[in-house]
Amino acid sequence: MAIIRTYTDEQDWIAASVQAITGSLEQDIRDNDASSLALSGGSTPYPIYQQLGTEPVLWEQVSLISVDERFVPADDPEYNWAKIVSALGEELIARVKRTCAFTYAASREESLRVVEDCLPDRPGIVVLGMGTDGHIASLFPGQPFGDNRTVVATTAPDSYETQERMSLSADYILSAQKIVLLLKGDSKANAVDILMDQEYPAEQFPATLILDHPDCEIHWLREG
Repeated sequence: MAIIRTYTDEQDWIAASVQAITGSLEQDIRDNDASSLALSGGSTPYPIYQQLGTEPVLWEQVSLISVDERFVPADDPEYNWAKIVSALGEELIARVKRTCAFTYAASREESLRVVEDCLPDRPGIVVLGMGTDGHIASLFPGQPFGDNRTVVATTAPDSYETQERMSLSADYILSAQKIVLLLKGDSKANAVDILMDQEYPAEQFPATLILDHPDCEIHWLREG
């Protein structure tokens, strides 16, 4: 069952979240001489990624993976990976073992193939966010999750600015050694209640997929 930790101080939230990520990375490196870190975009994890970029991890032994992406050119403001790179810093990006990021190509299928060929057999640590509708990565309500691939093409609801998406599959995310879910703000309170009470099946509220993961931490910054 997932462990949920709540905070009212942003610095405490950042420090604890970074420790959860780096501690698992370091243990994975000790055990396997390498690790991988899959990162979600959005504004919520930005300060955590900024701090993460200063941590003395053996980044040369870490592969960085994009959890999901909008199917837009790299110079589009909606492109997640550019924001992740900006937060972590170019110096860290240059040090890592490899990057597996979704990019804009002639088709989504071509973009998926590039990432699929780059991915390790299973991710080490996956960092996720959650929408108020319960979506994680770009896995939205009402879409099937069973897929033999490691990556999938998905479609966001019409209320989202960019509908065409690419994402790690649910099965691949759930194969991770550790999952860290980052939440910010009391606007997520209802979604957290639904998640923890398991009121809806995964098809209606995808975040419930992670609840039975053997090592899942939820770090929620509430309003003070």
